[in-house]
Amino acid sequence: MSGASFILAINLFVAGLLAAAFLTIAAHDGQRRAARWFGAAYLVGMSNILVEFGIAAIGTSLAAVLAAFAAILAAMLVFNVGLARHYGVRVPWLALMAVFLASVAACYFLQDMPRDSFTRMLIYQAPYFVMQIIAVAIVGQARSLTRLDAALMVLLAASALQFASKPFLFRAFGGPGATPQDYLATDYAMVSQTMGT
Repeated sequence: MSGASFILAINLFVAGLLAAAFLTIAAHDGQRRAARWFGAAYLVGMSNILVEFGIAAIGTSLAAVLAAFAAILAAMLVFNVGLARHYGVRVPWLALMAVFLASVAACYFLQDMPRDSFTRMLIYQAPYFVMQIIAVAIVGQARSLTRLDAALMVLLAASALQFASKPFLFRAFGGPGATPQDYLATDYAMVSQTMGT
């Protein structure tokens, strides 16, 4: 098992724990509707990890690559809905769906570009950055912000920046591999998965 695979396994375990925790909260307190959305977000995020392991183990296909990309983006979308519910602000459905649909379409067309292309990596990572910025904006709309809310905004902004940094880092760490199947064996995958954790 590569280092990136080990980090991915940790991510799967942690996502499962977080999904279970949020869904347990939602089951015991029906007033906490946001907890259902957060639990669902982590469940959807787990599907990305399972697809990544599947690609590494049995090979790749366009459908698998799109599923891996769409799963993490969908998890972010669902998480943002949960944030809006938690803070009692309007869910930016139009922005979320526009980013999601345009990004999945862009990912489809990116598959013809070389995997070591900076432009390809920039376009690939941009939707994740945008989803995290939407999350920052959602928290920023809260009627009153506590220190914990401000800390969450900083954490979400830092997460957005780590996505924005990946196009610059992937060359420094040897790139994403010649094929999607090679990704988890690369140093870049180790750095990328660790940053995401």
